[in-house]
Amino acid sequence: MSRPVLIPSEVAVATPAAALLASVAAAWRMAGEQVGFFESWFAAAGLLCPLLAVLIAATRAARRTVRTLAPGGATALLVGAALWALVSLPVTAVLGTLLKANTHHRALAGATFAVLALVVHVGAALFAWRITALVLPHVRRPAARTFVAMVLGAGALVLFAVTLTSAAMAQDPSAASTSAAAIPALLVDGALVLVATGVAAMVEIPLKRRTDISWLGAGVLVFVTAVGLVLVMRSAALARAAVGRAPIVGAVAEAVGLSPDR
Repeated sequence: MSRPVLIPSEVAVATPAAALLASVAAAWRMAGEQVGFFESWFAAAGLLCPLLAVLIAATRAARRTVRTLAPGGATALLVGAALWALVSLPVTAVLGTLLKANTHHRALAGATFAVLALVVHVGAALFAWRITALVLPHVRRPAARTFVAMVLGAGALVLFAVTLTSAAMAQDPSAASTSAAAIPALLVDGALVLVATGVAAMVEIPLKRRTDISWLGAGVLVFVTAVGLVLVMRSAALARAAVGRAPIVGAVAEAVGLSPDR
């Protein structure tokens, strides 16, 4: 009987490599006169390690669940989720804008938005499920199915970034130019995180070598994370570069209390 482990071997091994891959573009933007590229690279990778460990573990669990409950349904699930996002996000954003402009009672507006948003999300889910069930079976080639899923997923990612940025601009109009400039960086970094997570979630370790490799992977994971945290803690310039030029890395830095304004 196998003993339960805190972090699966594949996650421990794949996370540091995925973090180093996902942080290349962020490190390139963070590097400058005060901080070097490799310093920025290890700092960004260290900050991304905890986030990617969670994402990779969740993706592996989801992949196993889909294989068990719906063999061969992973592409359909991705297409349906992307269609849901493409429908629900803009409708919800428009709904919120209309309520904000026409309703002056905040409590009433909030309650109305919650009810209508629920209706929109459920309707979008039904629409996405129906379209996926009707259209996807006619796409016979697996490569074509994968291409459709990737295009829709990329479109959903772009829409999510634009929606997030628009919300930030609405909350703070003075930061509109900064928010708009962050969209390309958010898209690039988000795409790299998704690709790195997807590739890392496919890693499988032979059962005979799992114990030794898991110890090695856990050691590398702890090392990369510790080095990244120490670098950001010791350099205010590096923390400012992370928050100002790498949206995802900067968000993690602020979440763990490594704000440049500390």
